[in-house]
Amino acid sequence: MVSRLRSKYLGLTIIAALIFASFIVIPIYAQQEENRPEYNLIIVRNDDLIDYITVQPYARLLNIPVLPVSPQKLDEKTWAQLYSYIQLGWKKVL
Repeated sequence: MVSRLRSKYLGLTIIAALIFASFIVIPIYAQQEENRPEYNLIIVRNDDLIDYITVQPYARLLNIPVLPVSPQKLDEKTWAQLYSYIQLGWKKVL
């Protein structure tokens, strides 16, 4: 009877350890360089604040700048920023 309880306890301990390890291993795996997407810039609309807010954690994780733009037309300042990113060789945009 006691050995049966020990084996049950050991089994539950192993399962709990595996679940806990998965919470640690998966984020570490996602942050490795070869698993990251190859974006250089994230463009969002400046008239909808939720777009900007939702992209911030992703941009910070990957260390990517966020460029808010007007959905109607691009002004000269935005064109200049986009052109400077192109000159830096940043051509992969999300």
